[in-house]
Amino acid sequence: MPVIIHSPLFEAIPAINAYFKQVLGQLGYKVTIHQMPDTPSTDDFLHNPHNHVQVQTAGWAMDFPLASNFYDAVVACRALSNYSEYCNRGLDQRAVTATTLMATDPGAALRDWTQIDQTITDQALVVPMFNPIASTFVSARVGNYQSNQILGALLSQLWVR
Repeated sequence: MPVIIHSPLFEAIPAINAYFKQVLGQLGYKVTIHQMPDTPSTDDFLHNPHNHVQVQTAGWAMDFPLASNFYDAVVACRALSNYSEYCNRGLDQRAVTATTLMATDPGAALRDWTQIDQTITDQALVVPMFNPIASTFVSARVGNYQSNQILGALLSQLWVR
């Protein structure tokens, strides 16, 4: 089956596209990469369901470190970045319940989000490319080191001896 990867041309995307082309090729697909300029008209094309885009490369980074941040932005029926056009109202309700549980039973919420993540993974709605891991190295003279999951080192909190 022929597959076209539609891709806005960002700095790292050609290497990612080459990898996806190789993997899909090993699975028996005949892959073509269609590079597109990073313009509003490209966004319009990729978001238009009448264009029948099969595969596209896109990036997304969290605003805050909760599973709901990813789900609500990328997978939920109402998500603005729901490129797969997937809509599962039952899964959306499970996500609402899991988010609500965070306040009263974080362990149960984590178990629910794990099941929601497994459902998304099994249906291949999105394919993660990577999860960034940040490391900070500081001198032994640095004190009061604090880090935020999104922002990294909180420089305003550091002191140097």
